[in-house]
Amino acid sequence: MKGYPADYTWALKGYELWALRSMDDIPVLNKLTNEINPSAVLGFTFAKIQADKLTSDDLLSILKTLEINIDENYGLYTTQSLTSHVGKWHSILYQGLLISFLVWLRDNSLKEYNGQVETKIRRCIDFAIDYGENCNICVRKDGYVQLNEFPNDELSEVLNGSLVYAVALESATTLLSKRQKEHLELVRKSICILVDRCDKGLWSLYQPDTGNYATPDYHNLHISLLGHLIRTNRCCYGVLEPVHKRWSLGAKSMNARLGALI
Repeated sequence: MKGYPADYTWALKGYELWALRSMDDIPVLNKLTNEINPSAVLGFTFAKIQADKLTSDDLLSILKTLEINIDENYGLYTTQSLTSHVGKWHSILYQGLLISFLVWLRDNSLKEYNGQVETKIRRCIDFAIDYGENCNICVRKDGYVQLNEFPNDELSEVLNGSLVYAVALESATTLLSKRQKEHLELVRKSICILVDRCDKGLWSLYQPDTGNYATPDYHNLHISLLGHLIRTNRCCYGVLEPVHKRWSLGAKSMNARLGALI
């Protein structure tokens, strides 16, 4: 079964140890409401897909659970508490994972729902364009957009969340409207800028312009997602190939790994 561009199976054991579960065995924050942490549910889902452990009924159940946390504008949110934020919040990571999941459903399963799924994909992207500024997930800067994973004003950018969103848009190119294609062009430019800000030679930063080095698992995730973007659209992302090669070498270097962890 074709899975997600990045390997999530490393996290499957952690997702299976999630403290609370729904009746359908989906990780939840609240058993009474089935409210979720979207990245946990979708990470769990992609790991299960890669392990070939999901049926069509399972996928429909997951989509139904996700929709509990999708607002009227098709923004996927959580109310999971953060040290710097309390209340409802959105994330570019959530939107990207949701788009990728819907594209995967369209391409691999539930084909009888294709029309509905394609409408949902377009609405997910429109949410980032129309409401991204207010929700602090897609903030316009001078010639690019800042893609935010967290609602805090500081340290809200996270490399893997931005790469996930770019991968999602690239997977949906045949469905995009004119303004969505313009949005994608801006995201492509933004990813090139962001990767440069997260490049530390043989290793990547978890967050740009900080001393917050990626853990080995996140570094490998960066390599997978960036490699997928380069293979998918070398014209736009080929400039990042030297970075991808260096990061790939770093992942095999014990000295680089130790340097990132210390």
